[in-house]
Amino acid sequence: MTQSSEPGDSSFDRLNEALQSLDEQVQELRTRFDDGRHKVEDEFQKRREKFEKQFRATPFFKQVARVRREVDHQVGQTRDQIFESFGIARREDLDKLHRKVNLLSRRLGDLTREPDKI
Repeated sequence: MTQSSEPGDSSFDRLNEALQSLDEQVQELRTRFDDGRHKVEDEFQKRREKFEKQFRATPFFKQVARVRREVDHQVGQTRDQIFESFGIARREDLDKLHRKVNLLSRRLGDLTREPDKI
């Protein structure tokens, strides 16, 4: 019986060794793939940054940025005019009033804590 079990054991050992070898090869391929992917990602990032820098230096980009600032300014002015015509406070006015209220609240708080200074 020991002789009949030995051939099965060696077949199982060979199969196990083959599977381990395949697993090692797969791990090596994954490592090489990941390394290659990282290299490609790094190269792509460098090229994208270079392109972006070059594009931002073009007259076209500068003109688009200037036009956008002008449009934003005009939209803001138009919005303020609409708000003013309806009697709605502008954002800047609300912020200014909020700062003043906070200052007055602090002063009032200081006065209520020290009544003998009045």
